[in-house]
Amino acid sequence: MVYNLYLKRKKYGDNIYIITNFPCKLADYIMPMYKTKKGEIKTNYSALLRFYDKPVFVGWDEMQNDFPQSNFKEFPQILLKRFTQLRKCKGMVVYYTSQDIKGIDVSIRRLTFAYNECHTYKNRFTYYLNYDSDYYNAKYESNSIDNKLKVPINFVVSFVQTKDIRSLYNSFSFI
Repeated sequence: MVYNLYLKRKKYGDNIYIITNFPCKLADYIMPMYKTKKGEIKTNYSALLRFYDKPVFVGWDEMQNDFPQSNFKEFPQILLKRFTQLRKCKGMVVYYTSQDIKGIDVSIRRLTFAYNECHTYKNRFTYYLNYDSDYYNAKYESNSIDNKLKVPINFVVSFVQTKDIRSLYNSFSFI
């Protein structure tokens, strides 16, 4: 996710905004955290409800912690409305990570355009496989290994996590 944000910043410079929910040197704004009445730590997503004068790229780490799988009525309707109308703004792309895609609220998964499945070796060499959302969901719903292997991949991206890229964030910090 940070690599994609890095590429966007490199390509567009200050002509875009980057918003994250974790400390990242690329971010123009970091969404603050708050504690719920139940004692849960959540992300304050109000920055996503604003209208901006430039395109916005959002990096949301571990989204399942803020929007766990629940029923449709529990998902914040104001955020759902915003996500379904992103095309009407100056443009907003939301990148998010999750350890388990099924742990994310179905409202988010329904709006997801594509998935990247990421793999890293020796803490440096990283590649990801890009899937259309329908195929990726089918892959996860299938119990057959043969069916999982037949899911078409759109493209593969590989890169080395250089010192510069790794210095943009702390992957071991708690959010």
